[in-house]
Amino acid sequence: LHAVLGSLYHNQIELDLDKVEGVLSAASVLQLESVLERCGDAMAESILPSNVLRYLNLSEMYGLPQVRKKAYHLLKWNFWRFMKSKEHLKDLREDTFIRLISSSELLIMEGEMDIYIAIKMWIFLQEKPHAAALPDNEFTRLMNETLASYPCGELFVNHAALFAALRLHHITTTLASINVVENDKLIPKEVLRAVMVDQWKTALTNEENPTA
Repeated sequence: LHAVLGSLYHNQIELDLDKVEGVLSAASVLQLESVLERCGDAMAESILPSNVLRYLNLSEMYGLPQVRKKAYHLLKWNFWRFMKSKEHLKDLREDTFIRLISSSELLIMEGEMDIYIAIKMWIFLQEKPHAAALPDNEFTRLMNETLASYPCGELFVNHAALFAALRLHHITTTLASINVVENDKLIPKEVLRAVMVDQWKTALTNEENPTA
């Protein structure tokens, strides 16, 4: 608050980005748009994988478009790294996750199965946040046990918007990926079958009417 009030008289402010939440809060209450803009500019210039989620949340809270734009850009181009970090996935908000996986600019390495695996891990980490600290083998074991304890389709319904962003027709193209998804029982079999029937109809149409 002292730093913010000082800016009223000296038209300048010293920023400690480790404590920027307090400055943003005070500037918002006092409606100091210039201070909010200065904070946003400083945050946008210093955004890193280690602080991107924190900055993104603050940008949404205080209306900092320059920070929001740069944060999403960094997340989209580094998503394949982020999805390997249990801590990052744990802290990812669902609306942010949906926007990321809906983007055509999302950088992934192994295709749509990468996104499916990230969704599975994210759902588990929302149920058991403490599991982020577990070794990989223990994490995988507990994740499989926890997700299997829910009735088939329950988590699918609870996170319908997240699964709606998943391009299932890119997953149901190999027997291996179909088996993985079926065994997880996150996605109802009826949904998977409907996707595969549509794919089969499309393939038949293309074969029978190649010029259609």
